[in-house]
Amino acid sequence: MASPQSRLALFGHSGAGKSMSARIVTELCEDQGLRVERVRLAEPLYAMQHEMYRRAGRSIPFYAQDQVLLESIAGHLRRISPTALADDFERRLEASDADVALNDDLRDVRVDMYRLRRLGFVLVRIDCDDARRAARLRARGDESVVADSSTTRDIHLIDADVVVDNATDDEAVLCERIRDALKGLL
Repeated sequence: MASPQSRLALFGHSGAGKSMSARIVTELCEDQGLRVERVRLAEPLYAMQHEMYRRAGRSIPFYAQDQVLLESIAGHLRRISPTALADDFERRLEASDADVALNDDLRDVRVDMYRLRRLGFVLVRIDCDDARRAARLRARGDESVVADSSTTRDIHLIDADVVVDNATDDEAVLCERIRDALKGLL
């Protein structure tokens, strides 16, 4: 009998270090022989962003972030169907046969948070001070940046199961903090 899939959702403000933390979690899991699949809530948004850039005669990498555009698309999509992103996410999650499903873009506290909870995700807050976040955002080279997004205004309402302090630029320190925080969860 196969063991149940472990499910982790990393969340926090832009620049807190969710992507780096997701990469570290992936490496830690793979070191244990676990297969990890990154399942993004925003996958459809990236597809729509990519198509808009293509239509505008510009090419950008698929997961490049034009945060202004992504937020606008998300707002319109949620206006049309508040559960569209969560429904799409759940369909893709059901198709995953990975040992660990990893999400690193939870933002919405009205629909998505509850859906991920219902689907058995452990919610992991990645914390970082505002000055460090701002510096990281400046260094990323995104198409556009929204440092204090309306989409994360209520992120403090998400009740984290685990909190990881990422007020460090030392990847080895962050790796150790993540390893400690996730002990027994994988």
